[in-house]
Amino acid sequence: MIKKTCSLLKKGISLFTVKFFIINLFGFILIALATFQGWLQYIYLGDITQLSILISTLSLFGLYLVYKKKWDEISFVANSHVVLGLIGTIIGIVIALKGVDPEAITDPSKAVLMITSLIKGISVAIHTTLVGTVGYFWLTLNVHLLYKHRNDK
Repeated sequence: MIKKTCSLLKKGISLFTVKFFIINLFGFILIALATFQGWLQYIYLGDITQLSILISTLSLFGLYLVYKKKWDEISFVANSHVVLGLIGTIIGIVIALKGVDPEAITDPSKAVLMITSLIKGISVAIHTTLVGTVGYFWLTLNVHLLYKHRNDK
């Protein structure tokens, strides 16, 4: 591995680029494992608002900014993960509470609809919070590990 890295550096590929790809290869391997386990499908299908997909797309854009060393913009994009995750949490709570009817508790057919609404809302809240938090963590990890190499050519 060290010999390959040295040969890449001799070919003009910066240490920053090598570290960026190694760090993110590890991340994409984790994503692949989560996909094979069915966890990603569960998250994305459980979010009826599709906000998790938006947050994930924002994560890819954030990685692009890290690669391009756009350090000022990365802070905004990383913080947007947290904000979008919190918005998803609030939307999920609204969806959950929208279906609650205290008078319907005694009617079994209405109770099933109420429980379904609660489950959908909680699912949105948890999944968007999770995706936002993971995206924020991954971007800040990239910045933390790569910022010191910002001047590498």
